[in-house]
Amino acid sequence: MKKIKIVSRSVNNKTLFREIHGVIFEAIESLGVKWSSDAHRSSFIELIEDYLFDVENEGRIEQTKVICDKRNNKSFSSLAVEYIFEVRYRQVGCLNVTSIEYRVQNRK
Repeated sequence: MKKIKIVSRSVNNKTLFREIHGVIFEAIESLGVKWSSDAHRSSFIELIEDYLFDVENEGRIEQTKVICDKRNNKSFSSLAVEYIFEVRYRQVGCLNVTSIEYRVQNRK
């Protein structure tokens, strides 16, 4: 069972935010990512990056980045209780960067 906490910062367009968050949240829930596995985690991150690239090609966002490595996770061992990944993007025509941090907690 997973528990997911979300922290967002600098959201300019709530409709765009809800759309991006909805896709990511659905992916977390439905894919069953094994966060301790480099291959699973990399495939998940690649999927999210592909989606953001598509939104970027539509001309709605730019400067996208997905962070899920040692910068925001101490360990990716199977014993870790929580895995963190962050999605950053800048909406076209805005100065600030929207940040969505996901904290996926493994619960028994």
